Amino acid sequence: MNSAEAVIKKFGGQSKLARMVGKNQSTVQYWASKGIIPSKWQVLLLKLAREKSVSLTPSDFIAHESLTKLGSKSTGGLTISDFPQGHIAPAPPAIAPGTYLERIKKASEGSLVLCFVGVGSAFARKNDQTSLIIAKNGVTLLVDVGTTTPAALHRHGMHVGDFDYYHITHSHADHIGGLEELLLLNRYVRRKKTRMIIAPNYQKILWENSLKGGCEMNEPTLLRFTDLVDPLWPEWCGTHPRETYSINIEGLHLNIFRTIHTPGDVTRWEVPFWSTGLVIDRKVLFTADTRFDANIFTDLDISQVESIFHDCQLFNPGVVHAAYDDLKTLSPDLRNRTFLTHYGDNYDQFDPRADGFAGFAEAFRLYTWKIEQ
Repeated sequence: MNSAEAVIKKFGGQSKLARMVGKNQSTVQYWASKGIIPSKWQVLLLKLAREKSVSLTPSDFIAHESLTKLGSKSTGGLTISDFPQGHIAPAPPAIAPGTYLERIKKASEGSLVLCFVGVGSAFARKNDQTSLIIAKNGVTLLVDVGTTTPAALHRHGMHVGDFDYYHITHSHADHIGGLEELLLLNRYVRRKKTRMIIAPNYQKILWENSLKGGCEMNEPTLLRFTDLVDPLWPEWCGTHPRETYSINIEGLHLNIFRTIHTPGDVTRWEVPFWSTGLVIDRKVLFTADTRFDANIFTDLDISQVESIFHDCQLFNPGVVHAAYDDLKTLSPDLRNRTFLTHYGDNYDQFDPRADGFAGFAEAFRLYTWKIEQ
């Protein structure tokens, strides 16, 4: 029985269906003989099915029996072959879903917690692209959603849509490559908007230059950024030496500051494309992506900062990121508080502790600071 015959049968046979559509039986008989119901009739049949409580979906019109089964040899010129080892399926989550996230939330009771999802550069294969979970008193914030971030979270029993808030530091793919997936999944599967901490200046850049192409044309009415995102705008701190924004989210305090990243050989934060770092609860400085910029430590109030997580590339010169050799010129006081992030796959050739740093940041390790009551 072909797909057309199966559909006709659902309506009680050729004669019955012909009367329903107001055509001679020969028309319906022709559909059955060809095995295809023309697309112009499919909409009408779906409407009739709803009226008469007939179980019919658009997939019922597809001629499944005409498709070559995957892995079989075709009778024409096409040959389908497998590699000797066959298909290698993605690894399932290593732990039960939710276990890590619950541990992070529990650890954040009375504490500030940072947990990196990845600590690698854009091209790293040994570590996922740098992304950071921040938690305080059970409230969670995911900073950056790179191309590898959803898969890295999945491997650790978490879902990219599991977090209370989101923040994006800048628009390179290793920081936003998984963001479209998050926004569309939240709209069409989880039926909610993504709560995003984002400066008004950057909101337009992110939508117009990166997200609009894949997110706008999904419904008859073109979608806007605010159809997908509930934006939380931080307050501009006009008296700071560099462009800085401040926001308090359920007791978590963030200062968002401009960094010098790319493009071109620039030395002032006002010139490059939008890129930002974070001061988290006044205790932690996270530079995200930045070239070496010693002025960060004088432009920002770091008097209470206990730990620094600094962008680092392991080769010279540092034209886009902060080179390891440049970071070695920081004072001993700064270096011994500094963990290095966003590093390449040759990290095992370096010993940052021997060079006075706190070490390389590591993924899925809990960094915790007690909250003073």
